[in-house]
Amino acid sequence: MKIVYRKGQYNIVADCLSCCCTQEVNAVFSIENKELLDIITENYAKDNFFGPIYDFFCDSSKPMPPDLHMTLHWFSLDPVHKLLIYVKDGERRLCIPREKHLIRLIFHEVHDPLTSAHSGIDRAFAELRSKFFWPKMKRDVVKYVKTCHRCQVNKPYRKRTSAPLQLMPIPETPWEVISLDFITNLPKSKGYDSILVVVCYLTKMTHLIPTHMTADAVKVAELFIEHIFQLHGLPKAIVSHRDPKFTSKFWQALFKTLETQL
Repeated sequence: MKIVYRKGQYNIVADCLSCCCTQEVNAVFSIENKELLDIITENYAKDNFFGPIYDFFCDSSKPMPPDLHMTLHWFSLDPVHKLLIYVKDGERRLCIPREKHLIRLIFHEVHDPLTSAHSGIDRAFAELRSKFFWPKMKRDVVKYVKTCHRCQVNKPYRKRTSAPLQLMPIPETPWEVISLDFITNLPKSKGYDSILVVVCYLTKMTHLIPTHMTADAVKVAELFIEHIFQLHGLPKAIVSHRDPKFTSKFWQALFKTLETQL
């Protein structure tokens, strides 16, 4: 054993984050099944995209289709297995014809095994793209992952946890607690375009009062006195989806109209 002195500034212990392993978790997927390779080669001729390319490589005496002049240099034919290879940016990828059973089998091997842990869209696409090629691959990956039953069942809930519901106490008498809200943007009828909805929390009795979208707290207080106060009196509490400023101004306008100073 040899002991070597290192200065303090160089003798730094690597932490766990700086030693993260960059090796892929999923094993390299390779096609070794001869029957599967035969299915791939048989379906080249039936594929709308790979068919003309495969025919040209198999019989170079045929004239090159005019629509292949710009893309043919990206493809080559494996002379041993007669497989199309897509070569671009130094990457060699196996061309897969659009055969439903074949593509689904590849998705299963890349996405479903325990070693893949049902990877998400981006990781599954990166894994497939490093080995295979077919048109509109990203669209097929998105569809497969979004329709995977296990992925949907075990999908994590990423939203912030909401607070528990707080139930309103049950009032002891009718019209002791009421709700006050609006239905707006309605077609005009007799000059009105909104409805003021007032509901008793105990009996669920409802008053629908026609009004306008421009009605402010003072106008709502006048409608309340005209349609609610003269029939049911003054409530102890009002629940509304409007902001606290509106509720505060409504109470002030209501007490001012009732000529009370408390």
